[in-house]
Amino acid sequence: MQRQQNEVQSLKDEMEKKGMLMNADQRQSLQERYMDKLKNFERDYKDSKDELQAKDQEITAKIVHDLAQVIRTLGERDSYTMVFEKGSILWGAPSIDITDQVIRNYNTMHVPIGTVGEGPGSGVRPASSVQSEQPGAPVPSQFGSDAAKKSTISK
Repeated sequence: MQRQQNEVQSLKDEMEKKGMLMNADQRQSLQERYMDKLKNFERDYKDSKDELQAKDQEITAKIVHDLAQVIRTLGERDSYTMVFEKGSILWGAPSIDITDQVIRNYNTMHVPIGTVGEGPGSGVRPASSVQSEQPGAPVPSQFGSDAAKKSTISK
């Protein structure tokens, strides 16, 4: 991208410095080369930016999925009724904030992003084992998983 940008800038500088000294055909040719290179640069820049945004969204979605699994495990283990995203509440007692605990648990897992809750040894108890451990407990909902699909990480 830097090379392309330098080429576009070089042609622009050449047009500004030598444009008036050139005959009409040379000036037209230089201007067309400049416009072609500028269009290509802008298109490549947009494509690169879109590709980076898509990759960022993909990775963010995997992390949000993992965090939803960690939060669900903590919620079930510690018998929380609900867990809210920090930005969604007006006030809360600092003692009920589990953000640091979620981050510590996630970081200690040392697994590839997007894999928490998948397969044996994942560190997250499946919902079926939670129900069997607590007779008469309601069937766990997909609330955490659904929330993970809708949630974003603030930047």
